[in-house]
Amino acid sequence: MSTPVIAQVHGWCLAGGTELANACDLIYVSED
Repeated sequence: MSTPVIAQVHGWCLAGGTELANACDLIYVSED
């Protein structure tokens, strides 16, 4: 079993940031 990858996103996520977040297992999002 592999280790889960977690992304933390604050505010807008565009272009490469969106692709990186989609590749992760869990995404935590908050508004700024």
